[in-house]
Amino acid sequence: MTMSRQPEDMSNVAPAQLDRWLRSIATTEEREIDCDSLFEVMDRVVELAQAGEDIRRLLPEIALHLDHCPDCRDLYESLESLAGESE
Repeated sequence: MTMSRQPEDMSNVAPAQLDRWLRSIATTEEREIDCDSLFEVMDRVVELAQAGEDIRRLLPEIALHLDHCPDCRDLYESLESLAGESE
């Protein structure tokens, strides 16, 4: 017996959320870094950003992860904000 999965009702999904999902799917790479790997270097990434370095150009795999992962992006933005306050 073959069971088919019924598609979920997507009518209540906000267009902006759907756009984020589709952009995330379209930009997913075969090999990406994970949250633990990013966490290990997060302090250095924030230091580079604070020094004016272009993270997207310098570390595209990290920028991609930050684009895809709201938890890591929130942590990055919080650390960057704290680093900016301590200057």
